[in-house]
Amino acid sequence: AVSLRKTAREDQVMKRRLRSSQREQSEDRENNSFNGNFSGGAKTTVSDLPRLVAGIRSHDSKQKFGCCQAIRKMLSVEKNPPIQPVLDSGAATDLLNFLSPNENAQLQFEAAWALTNIASGSSKQTSALVSMGAIPRFVSLLGNQSADVREQSVWALGNIAGDSPAHRDTVLKTPGAIKGLMNLIGPNSGVQTLRNCAWAMSNLCRGKPAPNFEYIKPMMAPLKMLLTHTDSEVITDTCWAFSYVSDDSTHDNRKIRAVINSGVIPKLISLLDHENTSIKTPALRTVGNIVTGDDRQTETVLSSNALPALKALLNSSKKSIRKETCWTISNITAGVKSQIEQVVRAGIVPPLIDMMGRAEFDVKKEAAWAIANAISGGDDKQTKYLLEQSIIQPFCDLLTCHDPKIVMLCLDTLAKILEFGKGQSSFFNDGMNKCADVVEECGGLDKIEELQRHDNEEVYEKAVDIIRNYFETEEEEDEDVTLQPNFNENSTQFSFGAATSATSGFNF
Repeated sequence: AVSLRKTAREDQVMKRRLRSSQREQSEDRENNSFNGNFSGGAKTTVSDLPRLVAGIRSHDSKQKFGCCQAIRKMLSVEKNPPIQPVLDSGAATDLLNFLSPNENAQLQFEAAWALTNIASGSSKQTSALVSMGAIPRFVSLLGNQSADVREQSVWALGNIAGDSPAHRDTVLKTPGAIKGLMNLIGPNSGVQTLRNCAWAMSNLCRGKPAPNFEYIKPMMAPLKMLLTHTDSEVITDTCWAFSYVSDDSTHDNRKIRAVINSGVIPKLISLLDHENTSIKTPALRTVGNIVTGDDRQTETVLSSNALPALKALLNSSKKSIRKETCWTISNITAGVKSQIEQVVRAGIVPPLIDMMGRAEFDVKKEAAWAIANAISGGDDKQTKYLLEQSIIQPFCDLLTCHDPKIVMLCLDTLAKILEFGKGQSSFFNDGMNKCADVVEECGGLDKIEELQRHDNEEVYEKAVDIIRNYFETEEEEDEDVTLQPNFNENSTQFSFGAATSATSGFNF
């Protein structure tokens, strides 16, 4: 069976910046503890940076805290935060020093918040923090007594891990990082902590090249726990984490096997029916990745009653969901005959064929792959069923598309159908190939003949091969003889004899 190439992943947010409005509870801390020029709600600008930097280097604890808080507020604005000016001022070094274990928890929190927002900037700006030793500093705070400081440290590590595979790997290799994150996940953990952990762990699992699975493997158990949570943000990021892990290119599919062994397949399939599309999308991606594995791994998904859920998703109003669902089904129909049979019995073939005829092109081609794989790997009974569902017409219609790969897919599939018709007596009409009749009636023959002039050599050769093997008649083979000019001895003129009509009913 033809194995479908994997589609490009939808973008998930890799970095997040915490704005002031997102932590209303922190306003309780923004009291009159600092009464300088930068206190309370006073708005500061970049021009104030020199005074703020001098303030955070002061020996006065109130002034130090107030100026640190003012810098954090500058970095928390919604648009164009002054990340680079803050870095250029040298303040980041002081902020990192405030993360020391013996510092006041409120100062640690304000500094961690400011540094988190710096880490949400460009890759160059994130790299600047990493080079200053930010990662081990944040890892050391994962066990801090303050829940706010712990949450902020997780957020910062998530931003750094989401910046690049190199920084992701640095976080993974930092002693205590994974264990520290896992220790924060438990039945008594606050929802914001769990949100931050799920998102940070998803960033640690993502990226190309993929992270070393030995670092990721310990996360399977806590990720399973997070998947059972009721919070939609926690579930969404956990599903994305599983989707990254299950995107498996190893020769033995060990990452897919680890996801299956974690016991999350039934839960993921139940989430395919979730009302929230942001949850449905990564859950579907994970299920689709798992059925790219071997036949036994695909069977694990099927035995968890995935097909009814997939059939329902074919009616989704969201194009990306329909496309992803067709891609998932195509990987199932690329399996063994018993798995193709399950797709047939689930009633999924008719809506797939309908999509080939009326859906957007990028959905059409995924549906075409699903049917083409079934034709390629199915038995005679399954092929006959598919033909009875009128699959020839949509494959003929797609011959005129501008994607040479899809044109080749359609030609290959039509060739298999024509070969089936040639060998099955039940599809014969007076000794002729009934499938060839239908291809011609659908306008397929004209399109295939036109493809003999296609720019793509592979397409051209396949079209010529199909014409030669399934549509040439004896009359055409004798065409040169029939059209030879005859010499009339009585008139000294040449005349062309008319070709006799084809007894087969074809007249090309």
